[in-house]
Amino acid sequence: QDYFKLEATVYDKLHCDWVGHFGLLTKFNEAYRYFDETKDDYLEPALNAMKKLHSQGLPFEINTGAMSRGYRTAPYPNPILLRELHHDQFRQSQRGHHCLRFRSGRKNCV
Repeated sequence: QDYFKLEATVYDKLHCDWVGHFGLLTKFNEAYRYFDETKDDYLEPALNAMKKLHSQGLPFEINTGAMSRGYRTAPYPNPILLRELHHDQFRQSQRGHHCLRFRSGRKNCV
């Protein structure tokens, strides 16, 4: 909860252009090794922070770096969180992470 409470303030404090590593605390949580990312204890604060940042017009990074390094088999944030967002613009950052700007009614993530 503390992580996402702080994450929700990132734009207020930094006036950033996009949100990176939103689900960073899951980087080493493959197969829910430390906690279950499908439970409300995780999802509720994550979704609250995501909704706040989304309302500020920020695109969210989909981090694939942990996959290329063998830490994960799927990107983060997890698919449950990504399904909550809508997208209309795809861009790839210089570090090779996939970023989406979520605004339209389309329901699938890249």
